[in-house]
Amino acid sequence: MDSKLRYSQKLENAIALIISCTRRIKRPVDLVTLVKNILFAKRCMGSLEAVAESVGLSVQQLKDFLAVEDLCKEVKILVAKRAIDSVDLLKTIRGLPVKKQKILARHFVRGDITSKDVRSITTHSKKFPDKPIEHIILDYEKSKDIRLYVAEFILPPPFNNRIGLRRRLEEIVGKKEIKKLQFKERSAVLEVTSLGYKKLREAVKKRKMTLRKFVLSVVEEITRRK
Repeated sequence: MDSKLRYSQKLENAIALIISCTRRIKRPVDLVTLVKNILFAKRCMGSLEAVAESVGLSVQQLKDFLAVEDLCKEVKILVAKRAIDSVDLLKTIRGLPVKKQKILARHFVRGDITSKDVRSITTHSKKFPDKPIEHIILDYEKSKDIRLYVAEFILPPPFNNRIGLRRRLEEIVGKKEIKKLQFKERSAVLEVTSLGYKKLREAVKKRKMTLRKFVLSVVEEITRRK
């Protein structure tokens, strides 16, 4: 087989690999290998546009994969091992300095943070470029643990519909947003997430009353139910 034929076969293999990596939920190879094939095809065909047309993708989709090229050596090794296999994550950290890339990648691989966490931390890091990434991660972890105590309110005597009150509050703020609804003898404490608080404030705004009056009105509503 002459060199021209081998070159043509290698290009065909590269195109086939790119297609297989973008038509399946689980890619058959790591992102570093995929990028090598994209770049090879680009050299052979003259442009990324030509490659995109050949494999049925947009140029931007191919550029998203090429984010691998902006990563430091240590992170590329993790990608090659498929310890990191998320294109979105790589696009997120690509613009960060080498040290910050390494630290975020290590935390992600250990399972300390998720892709969503990486996006939030990266955004904060770009706003405060001089702040050490370790401090940003610590601050972020602390903020995740914060819960918002919305109100401690009095329950009218007699009050025997705790299940009904919980269900009504879940309708307002969402079941997952209630972190605690603790009943005492004559009162209750409602603890919600920041999203739950936002939903609660929206409901309060519609009723045109204060938060405390709104919560009390909900309690009275439940009390009247048979």
